[in-house]
Amino acid sequence: MSGPLAWLFWLVKNIAIMFAVMVFTNVILPQLMKALNPPQIGTLVKPIRGLKFLKGRSFTIPDVESKRVTVLENWATWCGPCVRGIPHLTELAKRYPDVSFVGVTQEQDESVVQAFIDKMGDEMDYSVAVDPRGLTKEVVAASGGMGIPHAILMDAKGIMVWAGHPMDAKFEEAIQSALKAQ
Repeated sequence: MSGPLAWLFWLVKNIAIMFAVMVFTNVILPQLMKALNPPQIGTLVKPIRGLKFLKGRSFTIPDVESKRVTVLENWATWCGPCVRGIPHLTELAKRYPDVSFVGVTQEQDESVVQAFIDKMGDEMDYSVAVDPRGLTKEVVAASGGMGIPHAILMDAKGIMVWAGHPMDAKFEEAIQSALKAQ
């Protein structure tokens, strides 16, 4: 086969291959990884100390000293879905003032994070910390987190009760359940 028909065949074949790779990496692989590394819901989260808080109240994660339900959201300034989710997290923080909310980033350049926080102002109205040493990596991995944004909900005793995308409708239901169980 030669000529325009060969080129068309080559194009269709390569588009099909690219589509298959996209489906595998975006649909099949995440499901497979979740099955191999399920969230360890029901486990006690070891206290995370040593984060540098750039905004809001500083506290140990989970916030068991204050006997508060805790939300840890793993995010980054360069992550579009994270940035789009900030108003939602702020709304939840206002709706549930008895919950300790913290956005944690592992970005190395603290000045970039601080400039971002300053730019966001009251739109980002919850505690924000940097974790350049990766202190939160263990709990994020234990929660099945494979990307950002990723939220982890811990009850007042420090037990992981929910993990997933912070825009998931089940997230708010889990917050309500954790507060009722207090």
